[in-house]
Amino acid sequence: MAGLGAFPLALLAGMPVAHATATYTFGVQYFSVAQGTADFYPSGSGPTGTSLNYVTATLGPNGYPVFNPSFTAYSGTVLAASSSSLIGTTNQINWWDPASSGGNAGVTAAGTGTLTLTSSEQTMNVPGQSGDTNYLAADILTGYFTVATASTIELSIGADDDAFVYVDGSLVFDYGGLNAYSPVTSTFSVTAGTHEVQIFYVDRESGIGALSFSEVTGTGLSTPTITATVPEPGTLAVLGTGLLGLLAARRKRKPASP
Repeated sequence: MAGLGAFPLALLAGMPVAHATATYTFGVQYFSVAQGTADFYPSGSGPTGTSLNYVTATLGPNGYPVFNPSFTAYSGTVLAASSSSLIGTTNQINWWDPASSGGNAGVTAAGTGTLTLTSSEQTMNVPGQSGDTNYLAADILTGYFTVATASTIELSIGADDDAFVYVDGSLVFDYGGLNAYSPVTSTFSVTAGTHEVQIFYVDRESGIGALSFSEVTGTGLSTPTITATVPEPGTLAVLGTGLLGLLAARRKRKPASP
């Protein structure tokens, strides 16, 4: 599947956005991260900043985001992923790769579940976690949506801290760095058919970790429902399509003052 390249995003601070009423339900793999793990920080001790090109255009061979060594900071200070956070020569980031599978020694698989996201900020606790003050976390959220015709979709996503979103393995949203929650939009186009969307989320500084996800309504925009499971084969037969690749993406950002 062709990569999408690095396109800027659109900051939404102070901008009214019409959110769709569709439902967004994801299957979630939860991971807890130990204090002292490289690239993770106690509350208030990490460098604050945002990068819009922290990862490359496609997922790596193990299915993880690939660190972009040529990344730049859009605002503030953003540090490169440490060498201990990268998988060999692939540069895949191992924040979601638990020690039990031979991955990051500071990462522990913490269960699975389903989660419905909305346009409202939601605290991202791992199962069994009480509060968020002393915890660090990483999550992989996976969902599926189907469109009957080629469509343009605009997402509105807010994250504290990092969030990287892929459709069919291709990057459509890149928001790296330790940053305060702030919604950002991303616009992309897909062919008719069923598509997989994955969110790689990380709370890298203990304190409140948060995530929101919604679609924006507007002329020419599609707002499909997202489900945690692949639609039944009969649904796909009606559409007459299989999994079709991502056509193109265009992501826009109106720069705000850092």
